[in-house]
Amino acid sequence: MPQPDSLSLDGRHFKLFLSIFEKGGVAEGARAIGLDPVAANDLLSELRQALNDDLFIRVSGGLTPTDYADKIAGRIREYVATLEGLAVHD
Repeated sequence: MPQPDSLSLDGRHFKLFLSIFEKGGVAEGARAIGLDPVAANDLLSELRQALNDDLFIRVSGGLTPTDYADKIAGRIREYVATLEGLAVHD
């Protein structure tokens, strides 16, 4: 299977990233956005490969973001908000 690049990612990857970032776990993050945990693990794996970073490290009680994940979280939040804003018609 070819390694995904950053342009092969979509809003689901980034929405999941933010949910895990906020909830501290894959299962919790997946549940919060209505994803099956298996699908969430697949998306997270693709995101990790494309961005060449683990993004989250297992710690007691859940996951903690890597330094890189902390660094990009704000930009991802803006990107997701922009995508969601495209669906709003005034």
